[in-house]
Amino acid sequence: PVNIGHSAILMLAACNALELNIMVEDDINNVRSSINDLALGVLSMQLENGALSTYFGNADYFKGLAFFPGEAMLALITAFQHNILDTRTKDAVIPAMMKAFSFYCDYHKTGDVDMNYNIWQVMAFSALHESLGVQLENNDVASYILEMCAEICESTAWKYELRRGQSFYANLKTVEIACGLDALVDGIRIAKIRHEEELASHFERNAANAVHYLSWAQSQVPESSIVGYGGLGYGGTYVLEQRLDVTGHALSALVKLQKLVQTDAI
Repeated sequence: PVNIGHSAILMLAACNALELNIMVEDDINNVRSSINDLALGVLSMQLENGALSTYFGNADYFKGLAFFPGEAMLALITAFQHNILDTRTKDAVIPAMMKAFSFYCDYHKTGDVDMNYNIWQVMAFSALHESLGVQLENNDVASYILEMCAEICESTAWKYELRRGQSFYANLKTVEIACGLDALVDGIRIAKIRHEEELASHFERNAANAVHYLSWAQSQVPESSIVGYGGLGYGGTYVLEQRLDVTGHALSALVKLQKLVQTDAI
Protein backbone atom coordinates (compact mmCIF):
# COMPACT_ATOMS: atom_id res chain seq x y z
CA PRO A 1 0.00 0.00 0.00
CA VAL A 2 1.12 3.54 -0.74
CA ASN A 3 2.30 5.43 2.35
CA ILE A 4 3.67 8.84 3.24
CA GLY A 5 7.19 7.37 3.34
CA HIS A 6 7.00 6.79 -0.43
CA SER A 7 5.97 10.43 -0.92
CA ALA A 8 8.79 11.55 1.37
CA ILE A 9 11.54 9.73 -0.52
CA LEU A 10 10.27 11.08 -3.85
CA MET A 11 10.17 14.63 -2.44
CA LEU A 12 13.66 14.42 -0.95
CA ALA A 13 15.13 13.02 -4.16
CA ALA A 14 13.39 15.67 -6.26
CA CYS A 15 14.51 18.52 -3.97
CA ASN A 16 18.11 17.37 -4.18
CA ALA A 17 17.85 16.93 -7.96
CA LEU A 18 16.68 20.54 -8.29
CA GLU A 19 19.59 21.69 -6.16
CA LEU A 20 22.02 20.15 -8.68
CA ASN A 21 20.70 22.62 -11.26
CA ILE A 22 21.00 20.19 -14.19
CA MET A 23 17.43 20.29 -15.54
CA VAL A 24 15.93 22.27 -18.37
CA GLU A 25 13.25 24.80 -17.43
CA ASP A 26 10.24 22.68 -18.42
CA ASP A 27 11.49 19.79 -16.29
CA ILE A 28 12.16 22.11 -13.37
CA ASN A 29 8.59 23.40 -13.45
CA ASN A 30 7.18 19.88 -13.66
CA VAL A 31 9.30 18.67 -10.75
CA ARG A 32 8.40 21.66 -8.60
CA SER A 33 4.71 21.06 -9.29
CA SER A 34 5.07 17.39 -8.39
CA ILE A 35 6.82 18.23 -5.12
CA ASN A 36 4.03 20.63 -4.22
CA ASP A 37 1.39 17.98 -4.97
CA LEU A 38 3.23 15.41 -2.85
CA ALA A 39 3.50 17.92 -0.01
CA LEU A 40 -0.22 18.59 -0.15
CA GLY A 41 -0.80 14.86 0.02
CA VAL A 42 1.32 14.52 3.16
CA LEU A 43 -0.30 17.56 4.79
CA SER A 44 -3.72 16.06 4.13
CA MET A 45 -2.75 13.06 6.27
CA GLN A 46 -2.42 15.04 9.51
CA LEU A 47 -4.99 14.19 12.15
CA GLU A 48 -6.46 16.52 14.76
CA ASN A 49 -4.05 15.21 17.40
CA GLY A 50 -1.08 16.22 15.22
CA ALA A 51 -0.07 12.71 14.16
CA LEU A 52 0.33 11.79 10.51
CA SER A 53 -1.62 8.83 9.18
CA THR A 54 0.96 6.65 7.54
CA TYR A 55 -1.02 4.90 4.80
CA PHE A 56 -3.24 6.76 2.36
CA GLY A 57 -6.89 5.81 2.78
CA ASN A 58 -6.29 4.71 6.37
CA ALA A 59 -6.35 6.75 9.60
CA ASP A 60 -3.88 4.43 11.37
CA TYR A 61 -0.83 6.38 12.55
CA PHE A 62 0.94 3.56 14.45
CA LYS A 63 1.89 1.37 11.51
CA GLY A 64 5.32 2.47 10.32
CA LEU A 65 5.52 5.00 13.17
CA ALA A 66 9.29 4.64 13.56
CA PHE A 67 10.02 5.61 9.96
CA PHE A 68 7.27 7.16 7.85
CA PRO A 69 6.21 10.25 9.87
CA GLY A 70 9.80 11.36 10.38
CA GLU A 71 10.62 10.82 6.72
CA ALA A 72 7.51 12.76 5.66
CA MET A 73 8.20 15.67 8.01
CA LEU A 74 11.82 15.87 6.85
CA ALA A 75 10.60 16.00 3.25
CA LEU A 76 8.07 18.74 4.05
CA ILE A 77 10.57 20.99 5.80
CA THR A 78 13.20 20.33 3.10
CA ALA A 79 10.80 21.48 0.39
CA PHE A 80 9.95 24.48 2.59
CA GLN A 81 13.63 25.40 3.00
CA HIS A 82 14.32 25.05 -0.73
CA ASN A 83 11.51 27.54 -1.43
CA ILE A 84 9.89 25.11 -3.85
CA LEU A 85 6.30 25.09 -2.59
CA ASP A 86 3.42 27.30 -3.63
CA THR A 87 2.68 30.08 -1.14
CA ARG A 88 -0.42 28.42 0.27
CA THR A 89 1.36 25.07 0.71
CA LYS A 90 4.45 26.70 2.20
CA ASP A 91 2.36 28.64 4.71
CA ALA A 92 0.87 25.37 5.96
CA VAL A 93 4.17 23.60 6.65
CA ILE A 94 5.41 25.25 9.87
CA PRO A 95 2.01 25.11 11.65
CA ALA A 96 1.70 21.44 10.63
CA MET A 97 5.20 20.70 11.88
CA MET A 98 4.57 22.39 15.23
CA LYS A 99 1.32 20.47 15.64
CA ALA A 100 3.18 17.25 14.81
CA PHE A 101 5.95 18.16 17.24
CA SER A 102 3.47 18.33 20.11
CA PHE A 103 2.18 14.85 19.33
CA TYR A 104 5.47 13.07 18.64
CA CYS A 105 7.30 14.69 21.54
CA ASP A 106 4.56 13.52 23.92
CA TYR A 107 4.55 10.07 22.33
CA HIS A 108 8.31 9.78 22.81
CA LYS A 109 7.79 10.27 26.55
CA THR A 110 5.81 7.02 26.69
CA GLY A 111 9.05 5.16 25.95
CA ASP A 112 7.37 2.93 23.39
CA VAL A 113 9.83 3.79 20.61
CA ASP A 114 13.03 2.40 19.11
CA MET A 115 16.15 4.03 17.71
CA ASN A 116 14.67 4.28 14.21
CA TYR A 117 12.04 6.60 15.67
CA ASN A 118 14.71 8.78 17.24
CA ILE A 119 16.82 8.94 14.08
CA TRP A 120 14.09 10.22 11.75
CA GLN A 121 12.56 12.48 14.39
CA VAL A 122 15.95 14.11 15.02
CA MET A 123 16.56 14.78 11.34
CA ALA A 124 13.05 16.16 10.77
CA PHE A 125 12.93 18.43 13.78
CA SER A 126 16.55 19.56 13.36
CA ALA A 127 15.47 20.98 10.02
CA LEU A 128 12.47 22.59 11.74
CA HIS A 129 14.81 24.03 14.38
CA GLU A 130 16.90 25.60 11.64
CA SER A 131 13.80 27.14 10.06
CA LEU A 132 12.32 28.51 13.31
CA GLY A 133 15.39 30.55 14.19
CA VAL A 134 14.97 32.50 17.42
CA GLN A 135 11.31 31.68 18.01
CA LEU A 136 10.56 30.74 21.62
CA GLU A 137 9.16 27.33 20.62
CA ASN A 138 12.60 26.43 19.31
CA ASN A 139 13.91 25.79 22.84
CA ASP A 140 11.47 22.90 23.26
CA VAL A 141 12.33 21.54 19.81
CA ALA A 142 16.05 21.66 20.60
CA SER A 143 15.59 19.92 23.95
CA TYR A 144 13.64 17.12 22.26
CA ILE A 145 16.37 16.66 19.65
CA LEU A 146 19.22 16.59 22.18
CA GLU A 147 17.39 14.10 24.40
CA MET A 148 16.90 11.72 21.47
CA CYS A 149 20.54 12.06 20.40
CA ALA A 150 21.66 11.19 23.93
CA GLU A 151 19.48 8.07 23.72
CA ILE A 152 21.12 7.10 20.43
CA CYS A 153 24.52 7.24 22.13
CA GLU A 154 23.20 5.00 24.93
CA SER A 155 21.64 2.42 22.60
CA THR A 156 23.14 -1.08 22.59
CA ALA A 157 24.91 -0.74 19.24
CA TRP A 158 26.47 2.59 20.12
CA LYS A 159 27.25 1.97 23.76
CA TYR A 160 28.96 -1.38 23.36
CA GLU A 161 30.02 -1.95 19.75
CA LEU A 162 31.52 1.50 19.24
CA ARG A 163 33.56 1.40 22.42
CA ARG A 164 35.39 -1.61 21.04
CA GLY A 165 35.74 -0.02 17.60
CA GLN A 166 34.39 -3.06 15.80
CA SER A 167 31.72 -5.73 15.92
CA PHE A 168 32.13 -9.45 16.43
CA TYR A 169 30.86 -9.89 12.87
CA ALA A 170 31.43 -7.68 9.86
CA ASN A 171 28.66 -5.12 9.43
CA LEU A 172 26.47 -6.62 12.17
CA LYS A 173 25.65 -3.18 13.57
CA THR A 174 26.36 -1.08 10.47
CA VAL A 175 22.72 -0.08 9.98
CA GLU A 176 22.34 1.32 13.49
CA ILE A 177 25.68 3.13 13.36
CA ALA A 178 25.33 4.67 9.89
CA CYS A 179 21.74 5.84 10.38
CA GLY A 180 22.38 7.02 13.93
CA LEU A 181 25.39 9.05 12.83
CA ASP A 182 23.24 10.88 10.28
CA ALA A 183 21.04 12.06 13.15
CA LEU A 184 23.81 12.62 15.69
CA VAL A 185 25.58 15.16 13.48
CA ASP A 186 22.44 17.30 13.65
CA GLY A 187 22.57 16.95 17.43
CA ILE A 188 26.16 18.22 17.46
CA ARG A 189 25.15 21.31 15.49
CA ILE A 190 22.26 22.12 17.82
CA ALA A 191 24.26 21.46 20.99
CA LYS A 192 26.85 23.93 19.67
CA ILE A 193 24.19 26.53 18.89
CA ARG A 194 22.86 26.22 22.44
CA HIS A 195 26.41 26.36 23.90
CA GLU A 196 25.99 22.98 25.58
CA GLU A 197 29.67 22.21 25.20
CA GLU A 198 29.79 19.12 27.42
CA LEU A 199 26.96 17.48 25.50
CA ALA A 200 28.44 18.55 22.17
CA SER A 201 31.77 16.98 23.14
CA HIS A 202 29.98 13.77 24.12
CA PHE A 203 28.26 13.65 20.74
CA GLU A 204 31.51 14.46 18.91
CA ARG A 205 33.34 11.58 20.60
CA ASN A 206 30.59 9.19 19.62
CA ALA A 207 30.54 10.55 16.06
CA ALA A 208 34.32 10.07 15.75
CA ASN A 209 33.94 6.49 16.98
CA ALA A 210 31.14 5.94 14.46
CA VAL A 211 33.27 7.16 11.55
CA HIS A 212 36.05 4.82 12.67
CA TYR A 213 33.60 1.94 12.96
CA LEU A 214 32.10 2.50 9.51
CA SER A 215 35.58 2.65 8.00
CA TRP A 216 36.35 -0.67 9.68
CA ALA A 217 33.08 -2.21 8.47
CA GLN A 218 33.75 -1.04 4.92
CA SER A 219 37.21 -2.63 5.02
CA GLN A 220 35.76 -6.02 5.88
CA VAL A 221 34.32 -6.44 2.39
CA PRO A 222 36.88 -7.73 -0.12
CA GLU A 223 37.07 -5.97 -3.49
CA SER A 224 36.09 -9.24 -5.15
CA SER A 225 32.87 -9.56 -3.12
CA ILE A 226 29.85 -10.62 -5.16
CA VAL A 227 27.68 -8.09 -3.30
CA GLY A 228 29.91 -5.18 -4.30
CA TYR A 229 32.66 -3.18 -2.68
CA GLY A 230 32.80 0.34 -1.26
CA GLY A 231 29.32 0.63 0.14
CA LEU A 232 27.89 -0.36 3.49
CA GLY A 233 25.48 -3.17 4.11
CA TYR A 234 24.08 -5.47 6.68
CA GLY A 235 25.06 -9.01 7.52
CA GLY A 236 25.56 -11.56 10.23
CA THR A 237 28.61 -13.80 10.16
CA TYR A 238 29.38 -12.50 6.69
CA VAL A 239 28.22 -9.58 4.54
CA LEU A 240 25.03 -10.41 2.68
CA GLU A 241 24.37 -7.21 0.79
CA GLN A 242 25.36 -3.64 0.08
CA ARG A 243 22.52 -1.27 0.89
CA LEU A 244 21.97 2.05 -0.85
CA ASP A 245 19.97 3.45 2.07
CA VAL A 246 22.63 2.64 4.67
CA THR A 247 25.40 3.93 2.43
CA GLY A 248 23.31 7.05 1.77
CA HIS A 249 22.89 7.74 5.50
CA ALA A 250 26.65 7.39 6.00
CA LEU A 251 27.43 9.76 3.13
CA SER A 252 24.85 12.27 4.37
CA ALA A 253 26.42 12.20 7.82
CA LEU A 254 29.95 12.67 6.46
CA VAL A 255 28.87 15.62 4.29
CA LYS A 256 27.21 17.29 7.29
CA LEU A 257 30.27 16.64 9.43
CA GLN A 258 32.49 18.22 6.79
CA LYS A 259 30.28 21.31 6.73
CA LEU A 260 30.61 21.62 10.51
CA VAL A 261 34.38 21.38 10.18
CA GLN A 262 34.44 24.00 7.43
CA THR A 263 32.44 26.42 9.56
CA ASP A 264 34.70 25.75 12.57
CA ALA A 265 31.70 24.40 14.49
CA ILE A 266 33.82 21.43 15.55
